Amino acid sequence: MAILVDLKRSSAKLNRDIILLSEADEEAGSTGIQWLIRHAWDKIDAEYALNEGGAQMATADGTRVYQVQTSEKIPTRMILTARGAAGHGSLPRKDNAVAHLADAISKLVRAYQPVSLNTTTRRYFREMAKLSEYAWLQPHLAALEDPKTRQQTANGIGDRDMELDAALRTTVSPTMLRAGMKVNVIPNQAEAQIDVRRLPNETKEEVYARFRQIINDPAIEVLPDPGQEMPATEPSSLTTDLYKAMESVFAQQPGKSVTIPYMSRGATDGAFLRARGMAVYGVPVFLRNGNESRAHGNDERILLTTLYEGTALLKKVIEAVALTP
Repeated sequence: MAILVDLKRSSAKLNRDIILLSEADEEAGSTGIQWLIRHAWDKIDAEYALNEGGAQMATADGTRVYQVQTSEKIPTRMILTARGAAGHGSLPRKDNAVAHLADAISKLVRAYQPVSLNTTTRRYFREMAKLSEYAWLQPHLAALEDPKTRQQTANGIGDRDMELDAALRTTVSPTMLRAGMKVNVIPNQAEAQIDVRRLPNETKEEVYARFRQIINDPAIEVLPDPGQEMPATEPSSLTTDLYKAMESVFAQQPGKSVTIPYMSRGATDGAFLRARGMAVYGVPVFLRNGNESRAHGNDERILLTTLYEGTALLKKVIEAVALTP
């Protein structure tokens, strides 16, 4: 469950209501934040929420890029189920459920999903292209806006940079497979769980319909994975006192810096709060080690110096807005 702290109620010195969120409930399938919204809204209602989901990176020329999460993609998990006749493994069958499932997964992961920009990603790409390390993006910006060239341009960008690719389209990652009981028996059913992260301006019904069309196999059933559903929301404003305070604090850090609104690939409790009208920001206080996202990897970690520096930076952000009349 998310950890919520109302700073105004916990300290007389602070003049703003701010809550701090922990890692997203959605990853564990919990509905803790939904319970709090329904039953304890008066205790967590605040002007702003400071959240995970932001990112900090350093470019080759030493520029610190503070990516403030103002929007996020929506988990739309799916289950692909293939059915066929069972039989002995010594006699190959055309309706082998495992083979059909493997083919369906291959079609999905190889397909280029449609490209769509929103207010957050449009500004994100524009600001990133100003950095020397990403100057190669500049000639592609106009082509991303043109429906005739958008798809081909985005495909080329995605082949070069996975992070940028994930910002341009709904993504597909097969994560779990289940089939068979013995190696010499062809199972009559095979199942795959697919972690889909859709763009906020796309509906789940549109995604299901497109996937069924891509797979184009009557032996495959495409169904939603039962579990928590998260709302699609408008991005948090870039004109609030909190966002301006972050821009100011980050600009005062040593060296050259730039602050950019960012749509995160993952999902957080912030989606439920944005749906209630609260401004939620993923604060970019922790520098990515080697500019790599290690979330949920075998080597998920941050440096101790990063933890200390990030905590101090978070304190500056809170003080900059909460101590202001």
